[in-house]
Amino acid sequence: MQIAAAPIPMKPTAKMDLHSVSGITYVPLASPDINNKTLKQTFDKAQLPCNIYDYFSMATARHLQVDYNSKVFYHCTSRCVRRAFLCGVDPLTNKNYDHRKTWLIERLIVLLNVFAIGIVSYAIMDNHYHLLLKAMPDISKSWSAHEVIERWGRIHKIPKDVQQWYDGESLDSEKQEKVDAYIEKCRLKLGNLSNIMAEINEHIARRANKEDDCKGRFWEGRFSSQ
Repeated sequence: MQIAAAPIPMKPTAKMDLHSVSGITYVPLASPDINNKTLKQTFDKAQLPCNIYDYFSMATARHLQVDYNSKVFYHCTSRCVRRAFLCGVDPLTNKNYDHRKTWLIERLIVLLNVFAIGIVSYAIMDNHYHLLLKAMPDISKSWSAHEVIERWGRIHKIPKDVQQWYDGESLDSEKQEKVDAYIEKCRLKLGNLSNIMAEINEHIARRANKEDDCKGRFWEGRFSSQ
């Protein structure tokens, strides 16, 4: 069987409730608009093991921010560069970019069905977006090798040797060792916050640059996480 990217399971709208897609129950916000006040209220209701709100103003390396040995929440943000628009109307040209909000929601739905990371809530602004993410490392660890490859194959092309292994063909020891290493590498990526944010941002940047007929950065940097 050839592994191919899975189609989007439904046509999303800007108001789609992502909680119903993931099949995991979270503490939802009253609305998709996120700010410090509503985030703090959500943290208080959830009785999280650590109060992430206290760290909002701290600049900390990602490997120190993310504890993949515990199930905690992370507030991640990405901002467009210069005058790039993620949605809304450009006051200088009167061009409406609201359709890009649907791009982002479509991408979130695809990745929810691939990664071992849950989305609690989200907010999409004119030039940036917020995600409240929940890391679930135990889930990716429980997946079989075939499930790992099937999930990764939804968003990336699978190497020939891995495809042959997936189809049940026998491999020599050297190739099998490389396949096993590739599977474990994919398993780690499927539970990693940096990877899911990269999959979101690279996809949106390519579509926006194509639409704007330009090249270069669409986002200021990778993303911020508290």
